[in-house]
Amino acid sequence: QVFFGQHDARLIQMPNGSMEVSVFNNGYFSPYGQYSYAQRMALPIQNNMYVPPNEGAPFLPEQVVWSYPEEPDSLFFSRNISGYTRYLPNHNLICVGSKGWLVEVNDQFEVLWEYIVPTGSQGLPLEQGVAPIFNDLFRAVFVPASHPGLEGRVLDPQSPIELNPSIE
Repeated sequence: QVFFGQHDARLIQMPNGSMEVSVFNNGYFSPYGQYSYAQRMALPIQNNMYVPPNEGAPFLPEQVVWSYPEEPDSLFFSRNISGYTRYLPNHNLICVGSKGWLVEVNDQFEVLWEYIVPTGSQGLPLEQGVAPIFNDLFRAVFVPASHPGLEGRVLDPQSPIELNPSIE
């Protein structure tokens, strides 16, 4: 067994025509420990057709081609919710849902940015510097600025959500 409470499976057509699936593997009740991973696996699909490795073989991912973090990390664990979106070449948006933590990493595992939702159990903003709890985030999806639904909208940054922020 490879998956333990997985979420947000998405098919990805790669530039070379191959197919992959991205998934947030929660790792809940895993015999290997309480570790979560964002993973991409190659699928045996060519020209929109399933190509079994041999006659009668089950439909399974052939191999994990990318997994974050590289090593098990208990700080990256989310027992439920969460998500992972691969977008643009070399960009991976990960939502560690039970911690309200968003992180974007490239394929070389470099953290490009990260954000922790600064709200408490009632959804109200917290003072800057206060560690949030019960700030679950179901999923985050990348929406490019060129998306038709954003046409004509002002996309300028606004004030911080946190109370009493110190902006430099």
